[in-house]
Amino acid sequence: MDSLLDKKVNVISRNGTFLFRFNNGAFGSKWCGIWEKTTKFVDYFAFKMNEDFLSDENISDFKFYNSGFCSYDYTTRYGKITEEDICTDRSVFITVKPDFDCKMVFETGVNIRDRSENYVESKLYGLFQKDKKVQILLNNKGLMFTFDKGEFSKSEYYGIHIPGKYAKEKGFSKYFDDSQPQNKYVPGIITANLKKGEEFNLSFFTYPADDETIYRNSKNRKRYAVDISGIIKAAATAYGSSTAFDNSFLLDVIDAMYSYSNFNDSEIYAGFPYFNEFWLRDALLIAPSFLILNNPDFVKRILLHTINLIHDGKMPSTSSSELYPLDVPAIFLKDVSDYVAYTGDIDFFRSNYDNIMRIITYARSRVSNGLIHDKGRETWMDSKDREFSIEIQALWENALSAISGILRKIGQDYLGLLELSKTLRNNINLYEREGFLSDQLSRDINSCNQIFPLYLGSLSKNTANKVIENIKANMISEDGVFSMAKNDPTFSINGYHDGQIWPFISCFAAGGSYMYGDSNLGEKILNIVSKRNLGSQCSSRINEIIQPDGKPQGCPSQAWSMCCLPEIIDRCILGIRPDILNKTITIDKKNYAVKFKRHLRTPMGQIDLEFDGKKLKSNVNLEETADNFKILL
Repeated sequence: MDSLLDKKVNVISRNGTFLFRFNNGAFGSKWCGIWEKTTKFVDYFAFKMNEDFLSDENISDFKFYNSGFCSYDYTTRYGKITEEDICTDRSVFITVKPDFDCKMVFETGVNIRDRSENYVESKLYGLFQKDKKVQILLNNKGLMFTFDKGEFSKSEYYGIHIPGKYAKEKGFSKYFDDSQPQNKYVPGIITANLKKGEEFNLSFFTYPADDETIYRNSKNRKRYAVDISGIIKAAATAYGSSTAFDNSFLLDVIDAMYSYSNFNDSEIYAGFPYFNEFWLRDALLIAPSFLILNNPDFVKRILLHTINLIHDGKMPSTSSSELYPLDVPAIFLKDVSDYVAYTGDIDFFRSNYDNIMRIITYARSRVSNGLIHDKGRETWMDSKDREFSIEIQALWENALSAISGILRKIGQDYLGLLELSKTLRNNINLYEREGFLSDQLSRDINSCNQIFPLYLGSLSKNTANKVIENIKANMISEDGVFSMAKNDPTFSINGYHDGQIWPFISCFAAGGSYMYGDSNLGEKILNIVSKRNLGSQCSSRINEIIQPDGKPQGCPSQAWSMCCLPEIIDRCILGIRPDILNKTITIDKKNYAVKFKRHLRTPMGQIDLEFDGKKLKSNVNLEETADNFKILL
């Protein structure tokens, strides 16, 4: 057996429904199973073929095709069996096919619970069965499974199990090996006699699907799995190609963007399986990449969803949280500006003007001595009490500058915001220390947060070079950029925000390096992300964090670890800045070391750009200045 199968997990997902599992077929964690958003439905399912269970002991291969489709190959003493898993909206389809005649027995462990729940006494389910359809109910939630061959025998069993023991034995992190006991309800078994090459098909639904829906979805499941690959390839082709990274990586990035998104509910989830909630910060950081992939309607719906969560000018960390970080509304304002720039939809801004002004009024109330005063745990570094954090200044400088530009276009007063933005930008100089920018105003801490003003373009060339040299000397390893510089006294090999590598920070560092002219460092970091971080623990995905020793940790499939890359490529590497409202696209002169073909869809048609390492070519006329090119639409 390939030892790699023991070390990796995978997630297939669609619109908030997901199946999380180990690549060797095991369901060895309380996080494994079938979920819909924050509700779990299935702990495991198991197949016994003659006398052998399909398990980690007899798996021979695993293939991850895309975010909705994967397969397992097993070799038993009787022969080989293939299992295919497909995830669609609110349903998961399982197909097993042996290459020998066999008696198959199927069992599933049901555990309908909230993500935070562990074992609960006296949990009773309602069980209903008709023909080849079994429905299981708990309060107002239900699971249904259907099958096409064999018979269901009702034999209800209530038990307790600890799936995390498996992950602990395999040496996975505490996120996997939580040894809390879990409820297990087995409604009965399905038995079927299968001929060589005959398929057995089973469907799980997280709602009471009618017969027509069951038939239609089951019939089309294979086509759906193929269609996902087609959609991803089409999006990648429409986007472009580059020598800056392997184009297969771009396919994984686009596939990931689709997998974390719920297009039905206008949400983007922070990660699977732990952060399967609408985290505003994560969603808003990712949303601009959907503009670049030509899906402005989804971005608009994300912004509207977020607006509905505003409270007194503040925004929560998640849709259900009572915590209101100070970085989230700044990122929201940046997204509003990006949306208007990419679409020209000034009416969206006008119709949401009052809410935008509430956010700005709140931000003004937090100004102290020319800086935004965050205090406590109001940033993405929510494990640490911080004050006057450097990334807060950069985020708000960027947001207020962008919004002041829109206000000017619609004839509203913008000078106050522009002046505050300039003040914040100038006061970032207060964070300069010998060789780095400090994490906080009054503390000399060499953290990764100085990468934010680099990434957002808030620094002078000289200061940016200082940050870049600091990254090279003190913050980069073969696995990415440390959250705390290795020469800082607070650096810790085990610290969550004191040394761990956060791949999304690595991506920002790559973008900032390209933006300020260091394409060598930018390319080096992108290669780390695409070749070392990708798939290190979860197939075709990147972890939340990586230890300084290279061990992947935290959430195994984290959205922002890779889904910000399309925006980073366009804004930082290629320097593309659309302004559809004024019918122009500006392309900065700076990164011709990158060879890239980029296709832009605009209201006036497709624009093709080709960066060939020396100059810029296009299918439309380019107006050239000393610093940039302009396309007049």
